[in-house]
Amino acid sequence: MTTAPSHYTADELLGPGADRPFRGTSFWEIRTQFALTNMGESYVFVQWAADAEVREAGCEQRFSLFRLGRTPTVVATNDYGCDV
Repeated sequence: MTTAPSHYTADELLGPGADRPFRGTSFWEIRTQFALTNMGESYVFVQWAADAEVREAGCEQRFSLFRLGRTPTVVATNDYGCDV
């Protein structure tokens, strides 16, 4: 597995036309991200900003893993340190 810096935007990963709540808020702010390559497959691991405004469950830690292809696809998400 190899890792490298990554510089995607939320719209590039989630889709510019995606119907998602809280668009344009800090909820979808990317804190850090890394490109991963494993056995010919490319991924991006994203740490989102904390949900300080409690838009969902007030989670302090929020992560997503995207598989890159024609369009990025969410493979997994994980949230913890939540208030709700």
